[in-house]
Amino acid sequence: MATDDQASASKPIHAAGPPIPPAPAVPMPPATRTPDDTGAPTSLRPGDTAVPPGIPGRTGREILRVLWALLPVLSEGLLIPAPFAHAAFRLRQRRLWLITAAYTVAAVVAIIGLATSPETGTVTDIWGFSLLALTITASGHAFVLSRRVFPEPPVPPPTTRT
Repeated sequence: MATDDQASASKPIHAAGPPIPPAPAVPMPPATRTPDDTGAPTSLRPGDTAVPPGIPGRTGREILRVLWALLPVLSEGLLIPAPFAHAAFRLRQRRLWLITAAYTVAAVVAIIGLATSPETGTVTDIWGFSLLALTITASGHAFVLSRRVFPEPPVPPPTTRT
């Protein structure tokens, strides 16, 4: 049987008195981003801009990446293996050289087949659609691969103000 001392020791102790008010909210600095991210100052503090420092040319990098991936389409199928040869050279992967060789053989066969077929007819249509499908497939594959070939630049750690 428990004694009064043991029973009171197992009960939680509540402090008497008024409740403690919550801590005051820490004021947040004003927002420093504009909807357009133009880089224009957005606060009264000198040096605050909408574009974080240390990431110049991000837009140029994205344009280059998209044009690189669209090279098979922009060249109408003539440069299908070019992005893959570039990726294989840059990433130094044997598998990408094999993919480059496969796209090269497929493109050469499709172009020769299209060039030697009669001007009209089913055979010409088949070779034309084959080259079109190969071009679209290669461009899609290049888009997937482009993130590895053109990685995002490292973002510097945020600076603290004192």
